[in-house]
Amino acid sequence: MTSTVLIIEIDENAALADDEHGTLDAHVCENLPKKQVIEYSNATFKLATAELLAATDQPLSALNHPKFKEMINIASHAEDEVAIPSDKEI
Repeated sequence: MTSTVLIIEIDENAALADDEHGTLDAHVCENLPKKQVIEYSNATFKLATAELLAATDQPLSALNHPKFKEMINIASHAEDEVAIPSDKEI
């Protein structure tokens, strides 16, 4: 019977401690990863373009194609991140 009384006292003390000290629940928030913002510069764009052409085995002349220029122009007017469709979406 002593153990039962002890458990009840511990539970009551824990409840009092929570009431007295409160909890952190109201102060805890989910830590979401931040979006990486890449600041634009001509040098950064030139490097990214060269890396894309090399990685996809495209000729340098692809940069002169009117559709490439149109795509870049459209993307440059985005207010936020550009949503690039997957190969299955096209």
